[in-house]
Amino acid sequence: MLGKLRRTLKADKATTAVDIITGYAKWAESYAAQPHNPLMEVEQQAMLSLMPVNLRGQVCLDLACGSGRYALLLQTRGAKQVMAVDYSPHMLAQAKLVAGGLSRTTFYPLPFPDHTFDLITCGLAVGHELDLDHALAEAARVMRPGGLLVYSDFHPFMALAGGQRTFSHQGQTYVLPHYPHRHADHHRACQAAGLTIESMLEPAIDGRVDVASHHTPVVLVIKAVKGN
Repeated sequence: MLGKLRRTLKADKATTAVDIITGYAKWAESYAAQPHNPLMEVEQQAMLSLMPVNLRGQVCLDLACGSGRYALLLQTRGAKQVMAVDYSPHMLAQAKLVAGGLSRTTFYPLPFPDHTFDLITCGLAVGHELDLDHALAEAARVMRPGGLLVYSDFHPFMALAGGQRTFSHQGQTYVLPHYPHRHADHHRACQAAGLTIESMLEPAIDGRVDVASHHTPVVLVIKAVKGN
């Protein structure tokens, strides 16, 4: 557990860069639909704290769903319907165990009509996308007026400290593409998309792992509402 997190925050010397499809094809089989390191634990706790506890009657989307972690949690909170999308077919194969409806797609265009969803979640995925503005604008398009977007990103401080998106497979460490987005980038992209940021959490991890300081935030978790 700790070793895996160290590699997530700071890449080992011997690493191989891979694209998203290649990387998640290797990682998918061992990528559980639950937090599997302390960073993901604090990320999920913060995400859940910003979501309604009761989603009864709501139509939800887990965007860039991975193995379906948030799709499962949306179901648990009583959502009327849960859709899930991801670009990796191998991750979607894992997500089929928990999601109601699956589609393979990039961040844009999304295969849904305008004003479809009451709530969209997106966990630790927007950093894979260079054009944050376009990604959030497309998410806002498929949200209903008054709908919520709750999403997370690796904290830009992690990139400044040399952190990289890595995982291990069969004894090899791989580096995934990641584009650090600053606080100002999130504010600008949300505003341009017609979204108002209501909350921005910056959780840190306690002294269990070898980060520069246990007070250093490791993720940004954002709740934004679409205007009427």
